[in-house]
Amino acid sequence: MKNAPIRFVFAVFLFLSVSAHAGLSVFPPSPTTDTPVILRGVDNCARRPAPEITRVGAEITVKLNGTLITCPGPFPPELPFEVRLGRLPAGRYHVTLLDGPTGELTFSVRNAEPTPYTLHPWAIPTNPGAVPVRVQIARTDFVSLCGIFCDQFRIQIGNGPVYRYAELGPGNMLTVPSMPPGPVDVRITTVDGTFVLPSALYYYDPLAPADPFVFDRVLFPVFFNADGAFGSRWRSEAVTSNPNTWEVRPLNALDPVVCINPPCLDRFAPRERRKEATGGFPRGVALLVPRDDAETMAFSLRIRDISREADNLGVQVPVVRERDMFRNTAVTLLDVPLDSRYRTKVRVYVFPDPMYSEDPDLVVVRFRGITREQQFVPLSRSCSGNECDATPFYAEVDLAAGAQGEHADVYVELPEGAFGWAFASVTNNATQQVTIVAPDGRGGTPCPGC
Repeated sequence: MKNAPIRFVFAVFLFLSVSAHAGLSVFPPSPTTDTPVILRGVDNCARRPAPEITRVGAEITVKLNGTLITCPGPFPPELPFEVRLGRLPAGRYHVTLLDGPTGELTFSVRNAEPTPYTLHPWAIPTNPGAVPVRVQIARTDFVSLCGIFCDQFRIQIGNGPVYRYAELGPGNMLTVPSMPPGPVDVRITTVDGTFVLPSALYYYDPLAPADPFVFDRVLFPVFFNADGAFGSRWRSEAVTSNPNTWEVRPLNALDPVVCINPPCLDRFAPRERRKEATGGFPRGVALLVPRDDAETMAFSLRIRDISREADNLGVQVPVVRERDMFRNTAVTLLDVPLDSRYRTKVRVYVFPDPMYSEDPDLVVVRFRGITREQQFVPLSRSCSGNECDATPFYAEVDLAAGAQGEHADVYVELPEGAFGWAFASVTNNATQQVTIVAPDGRGGTPCPGC
């Protein structure tokens, strides 16, 4: 990373990763060296932006320098703006916003360039509890870690101690030292030379709010046990599988137990398969999984009426990773049945953009194919402290029954900048069998007049 100032003046758009700060955020939440970084914020004045960006090392200063268009009313709205920072080297950055709206945030960029060695897991808690964290070290070419020259192998994590090959455990596992939060370079020395792996590990505070750079929200939309209409008894069953040869540590657990000395059930052992049916989240919950591990893990969620389990084994409900959620577009549910022999409910889940100072209050549900007006559905959530990181804002609407065989396309418009998802459940009043209508594709309402 060069220390000479780099100055840009250009039109806006930006994507970035960030520790949450009211008034500023970045997209995507977890950028890499291959990702264009965008800074997002809100202003009380509309302006034509001509941002000036100065970077000196890890310090970035942004001046909007925009031409004011209007500052409406005594209580002007929060108007979003974006500034493209471009691709950045791996590391941790601090941004200061000046002139007009002001603010600051810290974000990290992860290395996406090929390296001769990999370390898993990538995300390391600063306070691992009673169980220490072990990292598996491997060559990317899948050959022996150090061949016949293992006596020359050395590894150093950050500015910590230097370890020899003989100090590694079975499977080339190393118990990592404690470090403060943030990215850490790893230095490996072999007979072939010294290799520096930039930001190869990332330490996070497990007691702090979830860092969006580290954790992916994996949404389990309905996870509960309850009695329903017509004598039905609904039961949710979730299955999680960790196929990796290393331990995975989510920040929370699907089983809502009180954890005195973390980690408790918020750990998946290597190659562990876990089935859970406690179901304490009728409005859904996100399992907060380190992003690398979320891509390798497998999830399943099924809901069934156990009063009629001789007739069917239930229906699969999608488990939704953050990359499959919708943002700044309508969630599209096509061909939703409105037949009066069924009861149809639309459920909506929203994770708000941290740059807004107020919580989202509603979603708009529009219809196509029937003569029905749009509906404004209130959002709410019940949580406190860090548990809100995993708790989505929730809305539901029972669609009025129509004629036999009637269907409609449903479009759920999400709040600005939020990640969200929605689905419809269609339940037969006689058999209690459920059909799931889930979104597929990028979403969006039809063009006017189409």
